[in-house]
Amino acid sequence: KVKKRIVVGMREVERSIKRGNSKCFIIAYNLEQSATLDEVVKRNVEEAKLRNVPIVYALKKSALGKALGKRMNMSFVSVVSPEGAYELYKEILQLSEELHQEKLRIDQWLESNQLNECGDPKDTVYEHNPREDAHTKIMLDPYRYLITALPHRPWNPEGE
Repeated sequence: KVKKRIVVGMREVERSIKRGNSKCFIIAYNLEQSATLDEVVKRNVEEAKLRNVPIVYALKKSALGKALGKRMNMSFVSVVSPEGAYELYKEILQLSEELHQEKLRIDQWLESNQLNECGDPKDTVYEHNPREDAHTKIMLDPYRYLITALPHRPWNPEGE
């Protein structure tokens, strides 16, 4: 019998995390906003943290589905066995940790400089939210926005 390497779908992913089978929980970064989905994500993230399962926010839903060879959007994936792709799995976890550390530096930079999530003074008023894509009307994640808007990355220590 061939051992499953991944499980997809909200219920299957949740089950793999709760049963302690998940080695990594992958979440698409462009999930739609809804109270129900937000609750599911929150519950799964808390359960993954409780069980020390690495959490990776990666790809858009369409790209995540395509990466798995599916012709549909995927919001959640649980890696239950990295067998056969262990080096790539380790690289993904390393990159995810580096990005997590950068997010912490961004938060610290915003707080210490009294800036809002767009990197402007906290009292800045906008006619249109700069994080919203004018064409698609999709709101960019604050970190993704800042990394794009400020490619010199002022939150990183000199030389990084």
